[in-house]
This record gives sequence, C-alpha cells and structure tokens, in this order.
Amino acid sequence: YGFAYRVLNAQFWGVAQRRSRVFVVGYLGDWRPPAAVLFDSESLQRNVKKTKRKKHKSSESGEKGTKEPVALSGLQMFLGVGRNIAPALKRKHQGLVAYSIAGNAINRSVEQGGNGRRVSDDVCYTLTSTDRHAVVANYRVRFYTPLECERLQGFPDNWTKVIYNGKSAKDTPRYRAIGNSMPVPVMTWLGERIEYVERLMKEIKKGD
Repeated sequence: YGFAYRVLNAQFWGVAQRRSRVFVVGYLGDWRPPAAVLFDSESLQRNVKKTKRKKHKSSESGEKGTKEPVALSGLQMFLGVGRNIAPALKRKHQGLVAYSIAGNAINRSVEQGGNGRRVSDDVCYTLTSTDRHAVVANYRVRFYTPLECERLQGFPDNWTKVIYNGKSAKDTPRYRAIGNSMPVPVMTWLGERIEYVERLMKEIKKGD
C-alpha cells in the first residue's frame, strides 16, 4: 500500500474543540490517491513553507460553520453550526464570555501541571474518556454536560442517550463514549474526499 498521513484539528471543521489527530489513508500500490484525499493540490509539491501562525484553515474543504444564539443550560452562548451537525459551544453572545477549564487542571496546583494555560476563552480542550472539562460564565463554574460534549464532537443532541437494559444511559458511560469518538465533521470530510478520489480514479482507469 501507498499511504499519506496528516494531522487534522477538529476546531477548523466547525466544532469548538481543540482536537488534533493523525489520520492515515492507504491505497493499494500508489501514494498519490491518499495524498489527494488528505491534501489540496498546492500541498503536494513537497516544499510546504512553515508558518508561525498557530491557527490556519486546514483545508479549502473544511467546515466554516455559521453562528446562531441558542439557550444552553440557562446561559446564552454563541454556538457554531456546521453543515448537518448539531451546535458546538462558542465563547461570546450579548456580552457574556465563557471560558473552558481543562479537566486535568481542576483541583490541581499549578506545580502539578495541566493542559497549557489551563483556561481557554476560544475553544474547548480535547475531550477524552477520562477528563471532565468545566466551563465558567457569569462567575459560575460547572462541568460540561453530556449534551454539550456531544455538540463539541458534532453529534446530534442526545446521540449517546441510548436505552440500555430498559433505562437511559447514565452520564459516565456517555462521557466515555463521547471522549473515545471522532468529530463528525472531520470524518464526514474524510469520507467525502475518499469517495471523490475513488470516483476520479475509476474515471481515469476507464479513460485508459
């Protein structure tokens, strides 16, 4: 197999979560189709210039998202809405500022480390199966709800609220399932790119 790999950060696909992951795509006998899936044409010249900017658009095909206010746990917050996905938490609406607190920094001293600055006014920290990130707004601190975590991954509301043994799933397994999942917009983008390149390769073979 020929293969290509790339680090994709979910925050550039319309969800308010800082989530960088390595994605590898393989194709039998050739590396160019995987490269075409993961990179835009100008990125295939093997002379990509380095940039000091931390935030940049991952791809021309990435989700930009739109914005609309939605009531969330009694607070009015800015939510970004990607194509066909549920809202994801954003930071400002009508003067309200929300801050995300890294779960591995809660109840720990500064000397014990944490996740970077430990507080973000931009996007949520990476969701995991163990960390419980918190949000502070209007001087009130609380943990993210399973519903908000679903939105941060791009899932429809209550996607993980399944019936198990005749009862709705409890919060703990829902948090774990969401933290172990992949962001829907990123996976959708990858699937669409793979489908497009597959179709293109078939057309090329027909032309031969």
